[in-house]
Amino acid sequence: MYTVEGKNLMLNALAGGSTHIGLLDNSGVEIIGGGYVRKPVTFNTASNGILTIANLPILFDVPSDAIITKVIFMSALTGGIKYAESDVTGATSFAVDSGQLDLNS
Repeated sequence: MYTVEGKNLMLNALAGGSTHIGLLDNSGVEIIGGGYVRKPVTFNTASNGILTIANLPILFDVPSDAIITKVIFMSALTGGIKYAESDVTGATSFAVDSGQLDLNS
């Protein structure tokens, strides 16, 4: 089991490598089209074993029929290394009607 201090150390290292955030569809494939690009992401210093995003909200342009299921944390604008992925909170997926997604928490 990790201590809170150990968790903070690992999370801060993850944050140091994760420079961009992206979106995956219900097939596990990164979104394409609709003006979508990964967005720069910065993090607050981990505290109590929790890492939070500092530059919220993050606004994505996406195809109007997109179904988003995961957020990914990447090392680059294109290509790069995927360090982490997280299910969309509050639902297993959601549809985007307006062509934009406001990632705010």
